[in-house]
Amino acid sequence: MLNQIINCNHIGIFTDNPYRMIEFYRYNFGFRRVKEEILDRKLVKHIFGLNAKCLLIKLANNHVVIELFVPLNKKNRMKNFHHGYNHIGLAVRNRKSFLKLLKQNRRKIITIKRNGYNAFFTIDPDGNRIEIREDL
Repeated sequence: MLNQIINCNHIGIFTDNPYRMIEFYRYNFGFRRVKEEILDRKLVKHIFGLNAKCLLIKLANNHVVIELFVPLNKKNRMKNFHHGYNHIGLAVRNRKSFLKLLKQNRRKIITIKRNGYNAFFTIDPDGNRIEIREDL
């Protein structure tokens, strides 16, 4: 059952200087900006524990996606804000059975309802979040 992981779907990175990051990934690795949206405070708090709205900027190069998260409320960046990698997204063959296996292994599953679908996260022993996505 553990061989269900197909690939790393995306990597999430927190930054307070998105333009520097966009230019770095564009110039050095050929990434391009493919999407931008504002995530509301409640969603960001539920997923990351950060009490702030975030700008989400998706960069892509072929099948590799980097999600840049930019906290918009500078006042609330302090306590829980850390630059750098925040989460990875793993694509699996069958998300339902994979989530069942995680539950059997006593891993906490965080369910996020967003834009008409559910996103599922678990947390590793060091507190890093792992999004479980189904490869379509």
